Amino acid sequence: MLIDLLHQKSVGEFFKFRVFADEKELYQDLCLNFTEFKDYPQDEVITELNNLNWLFSCHFGYYVYRTPRPLKLYRLTVTHTGVAFAREITESEVDIKFIKKEKSLDDIFIPRDVVEKLCIFDGDIFYSNLNQNNSESGRFVVIPRKIADDRRVCDVRRNTNKSVKAPFVAYIPNGEHIDLINLSATDRALEEFKNKEGYLGIIRHVRDFAFSDRGGFTVVDSKFVLDRIFNSDSEITNTIDSILDKFDLPIKFDEDVLAQARSFGDEVPEYDTNVRKDLTHLNFVTIDGEDARDFDDAVYCQKLEDNQGWRLFVAIADVSYYVREGTPLGRCAEARSTSIYFPTKVVPMLPEELSNGLCSINPEVKRFTLVCEMIIDQEGNLGNFEFYEACIISKKRFTYNQVQGIINSGFKDLTNSTPELNTDLQALFALYQALTEAREKRGAIAIETSEPKFRFNPDGTIAEMYFLQRHDAHKLIEELMIITNVAAATFVYDHAVPAPNRNHSIPTQEKINALNNYLANFNFAMPPFPKPVDYQELGKLIDQLPSEKELVYTQMLRSLSRAEYETDSRGHFGLALERYAQFTSPIRRYPDLLLHRVIKSIIFSDQQVTGYVEGAFLYTAKHMDQLCERCTGIEFKVEKACYDFLDWIKCRFMQRYVGKEFDVIVSTITKNGLYLTIPEYQIDGFLSFNGEDQRLLNKLKNETKLRDRLRIRVNKISLHERRIDFVLHNQKVSDNAQPKERYVRFPGRADYPPATPQRNRKRRR
Repeated sequence: MLIDLLHQKSVGEFFKFRVFADEKELYQDLCLNFTEFKDYPQDEVITELNNLNWLFSCHFGYYVYRTPRPLKLYRLTVTHTGVAFAREITESEVDIKFIKKEKSLDDIFIPRDVVEKLCIFDGDIFYSNLNQNNSESGRFVVIPRKIADDRRVCDVRRNTNKSVKAPFVAYIPNGEHIDLINLSATDRALEEFKNKEGYLGIIRHVRDFAFSDRGGFTVVDSKFVLDRIFNSDSEITNTIDSILDKFDLPIKFDEDVLAQARSFGDEVPEYDTNVRKDLTHLNFVTIDGEDARDFDDAVYCQKLEDNQGWRLFVAIADVSYYVREGTPLGRCAEARSTSIYFPTKVVPMLPEELSNGLCSINPEVKRFTLVCEMIIDQEGNLGNFEFYEACIISKKRFTYNQVQGIINSGFKDLTNSTPELNTDLQALFALYQALTEAREKRGAIAIETSEPKFRFNPDGTIAEMYFLQRHDAHKLIEELMIITNVAAATFVYDHAVPAPNRNHSIPTQEKINALNNYLANFNFAMPPFPKPVDYQELGKLIDQLPSEKELVYTQMLRSLSRAEYETDSRGHFGLALERYAQFTSPIRRYPDLLLHRVIKSIIFSDQQVTGYVEGAFLYTAKHMDQLCERCTGIEFKVEKACYDFLDWIKCRFMQRYVGKEFDVIVSTITKNGLYLTIPEYQIDGFLSFNGEDQRLLNKLKNETKLRDRLRIRVNKISLHERRIDFVLHNQKVSDNAQPKERYVRFPGRADYPPATPQRNRKRRR
């Protein structure tokens, strides 16, 4: 038998520390050294090696390793303190970058010194015999399955140190020092570098591996390579591009994707009215922001006779008609998963030919849509509904401000409208009021936080900061989209098909306890097992606070769980809904596009339409699970990128106020200092307990409480660290404010200045 032959020939020992490009190369080498294996097919040999746990697909190819203990697959999470946790995963989770941050009892702790010794990064995936007993000693096998690409943003300058053979030096602020890292550079970086100083760059931490004498691999060289330089004349453009690159988010579209997008032309094709309804006679309108360019949704409402409620039509761009599973556009949408919005730049999920053109519901042109037609009663409850394909024409592109002006005028303002459209808007507004009352009754959470916005000068510099005010026009569209999403979630649930649900779990007990500890400073409290209505009541109390409202709302938000995409329907805690999905934004969210495909497959199945499956696709449960987890992971990464930019632009805005004094509120107290909030800008800074006036700072440390008011001065700002440092307005500041430069040494580097030799100490006898 094959298994006996493998043991007899000691194949595991023979191939120990051998790496192969693929299964074919491994099989050929095996047959070359042991001719007996030519009698067995390649697939059978590979399967048996896998069963014996000798064969592992590692980062470099296939690797045969014989171990007395089966190796498991782990994903590494390195915390900000340098310690790590390894979590066992399955092979299907390798390409899913998102991992839930909540610690598990099964996570294996790895101390900081072992992390540094083995040179392993956050996000590394490896096979190992790791367990709770050997993790702290570092005596475990590491076979990289997929290594993380550690990227960071830096300032790039030419190297002037003649003793070091490297064309560039990276300057990375690091607390009280600036780390100087000598770099080699890729051809792309050399090409992008101009004869200037102060560019932003992306450096990549590259690790070279070799076989370890105890099995597995070990890092023998660790170096930084300059991968990219951003040389635009616009500081904001360079910053956005560097953040996108740092988080490994795509910017440009491949040529085959662009070619397919262009192939559709500018107009919708001819269509069969027996399958796709003609609704071009209805007064659909879009209501969006002033700077919106892609219009996913259009709405139209009719008041039913005898005050029986409303008939609501919500038409959503039929993206699935153009972006189909398995096509270049389909693969691109899956890979990107979402559009990314920055103040001065949008990175769309789909090429602009579709996102701003043929898929966008622009005014006065025909557009293909997937329509949800609903009956909603006087109490705002969803009745019968129907999904179908349609062709519509948007009669007007309204902005939120225009609609709010019409509402404020009692629907008499005709500056941007017509009497007929105003009548339709009045019906929409009456429906919105009923939906708002229903929302209040079911106890949905309402959190009214201020969203910071920035205006820019023509040269790209920041002109001013302001806060977006949400009014009824914003909330009207929000409520219409929520009721449509509920209908979509109910539709796929009733048909019992795998679909992406948008689930929002109840808060964990740990988060509720942390929230209550904070609320105690305001004499507020939440029950141990809160319901959405408890959060609703808390929000009403918070609204009565004079100046700390934003601070408490922030803590309230932190106590809530993250919403995730999942195949199982578990409801939405924040909206107090039993079922919820996202259907209304397929131009910018891939899960919405998935839901469209699933709904179409149900429609075609119910109607028994043969041969007409344009855009429909029914997924297996396993495939949908993987897509949901992947979409959640990418959404999480995009959020981090957007918050990173928001932190940067706040720091950039505050640079004009260095040396200026502000009245601030104590928002968080730590053992090292205070986090303070400037109320008029909702910007946080840090006041350290270490400084020149230690008596004053010690008094502050012992006497300060949350909600206290202090007078501070903006001391210094680090754009790279996204950090704003405050000092007390009467506190002495050290004259030596500039951080010192220092070279940084990394394992295996030979081209750094040598470390200062230590004197030999005499051994005591």
